[in-house]
Amino acid sequence: MANVFSNPVAGAGPLGVPSLPDHAPANMQSSIWSQGFSPLVNFARSLVGSSTPQTAAPQTSDVPQRIGMRALANLPGPERRALDTIDVNITDPGPVVGDNNPAIASVARRDPTGIAINDAKTFQRDPTQVMGHEAMHLWQNNLPPSIQAGIPLDSPTAPYDIGNVDALRRQGKTLATIPREKAATIVQTYIARPNERKRLQPWIDDMNNIPLSGTMPTAPNAKRLNMRPRPPSPPPQAYK
Repeated sequence: MANVFSNPVAGAGPLGVPSLPDHAPANMQSSIWSQGFSPLVNFARSLVGSSTPQTAAPQTSDVPQRIGMRALANLPGPERRALDTIDVNITDPGPVVGDNNPAIASVARRDPTGIAINDAKTFQRDPTQVMGHEAMHLWQNNLPPSIQAGIPLDSPTAPYDIGNVDALRRQGKTLATIPREKAATIVQTYIARPNERKRLQPWIDDMNNIPLSGTMPTAPNAKRLNMRPRPPSPPPQAYK
């Protein structure tokens, strides 16, 4: 994890595109793409996945939550379809206490429903990208336990590098069989770069083709298993 303005990792830009230079703005305007740079790696570093605590002093404004809920409605159709069977809960706890590299947003380990906004100001620059990345972690946390158990660990050196996505697809990999941060960065890139959507569409379609667990997930702090059946998903055609 790193702040969105941290130094880029050389050669780690998504789909082989170099990272944006140091101190580049975090927003994803088309002028950035026309320069041939990709800020996605640095931006993705600040979107924390399934192992980050969300402890912080409570905030008072509900603006980030409302913006986040609107952003969920702009996600790719297969992702929205999955989220419609997940009771998504967006909170605004603020920065993680004692964290020297603050995240924009995070999903706690094994949390099946919660997205925390840790940097509300930066979050509002591009909430759809943030929600797309973090909602991917909720999708992962709602997969059947047998599938979750097979998800590989994130790379310790380049967890957000998706330059090898074509090779992975040829090997038969799916969003459920690649590391968590790599999968979330694929979804984030799909949202941020319309010119790459045709190339990445098979990955996005995985969310239509891979079923979530048959029962609603159990919260990490629950005292007993949740045995409530998951409601059926509407047909994919309803999410265009």
